[in-house]
Amino acid sequence: MYRFLLTRRWVGFLVLCIVVALACVRLGFWQLSRYQMRSADNARVDRNAAAPAVPAAALLRVGASVPGPDQWRRVQAVGRYEPSATMLVRQRPLNGSNGFEVLTPLVTTSGVVLVVDRGWVPSGASALSTPTVPDPPAGLVAVTGLVRASETGQLRSQDLPSGQVRHINVAQIAEGIGRAAYGDYVQLVAQQPVDTQQPAGAQKPVLLPLDDSQPAMLNLAYTVQWWVFAVIALVGYVVFARREAAERAQARVPLNGHRQVEQAPAG
Repeated sequence: MYRFLLTRRWVGFLVLCIVVALACVRLGFWQLSRYQMRSADNARVDRNAAAPAVPAAALLRVGASVPGPDQWRRVQAVGRYEPSATMLVRQRPLNGSNGFEVLTPLVTTSGVVLVVDRGWVPSGASALSTPTVPDPPAGLVAVTGLVRASETGQLRSQDLPSGQVRHINVAQIAEGIGRAAYGDYVQLVAQQPVDTQQPAGAQKPVLLPLDDSQPAMLNLAYTVQWWVFAVIALVGYVVFARREAAERAQARVPLNGHRQVEQAPAG
């Protein structure tokens, strides 16, 4: 009944199904490795962010970024903000709304600049309008923040309004200030004294959440999806083969219900 499976068409179909199934299995293992990698990264971020703070000078490097395993560590620094050097990083969404992240350099007591991301403010009336934000506290300020890697894109472009930038490029910020700076910036967690000034019409920055968690479960879902596709490819071959066999058998049964018997040719 299944001798037709030895024909060239069905052998080719079997090979195709096997190739598709193997490709889906391989893609599933690739997504599984992505899931494991992202889960490990998420665990490291949570662990680093929850660890006790260390002095910024003990971890951060002047002009260079700290290794990846030390990103999101909690650090502390004391210094004076430079409010005149505040800049707004555009196109930074938060909770579905577009806005800006507020960067202000902190000149630490050692003289090294630490770029502080003070938080998020919503966009203004238009894409080119610059929101008004309150100045940071004057005098000595104790800052606690999470270490974040500098971004590589260009800081400024000619089409931007004054005070707006595109990326948090710490090296270019330090170059513009003309001071030595740590190679990473920090995402503000707390400071003493706190922000108390808020002029009329100004938007007080909202502290950013710990939202660097990568969607690891999405990769796990893709893993299962690819492996299901592999099963479907093999089961599909069996289903089509059984259907073909049934149709061939039906074609050999006449209306009176008796199976036709092929007679050998005379002679």
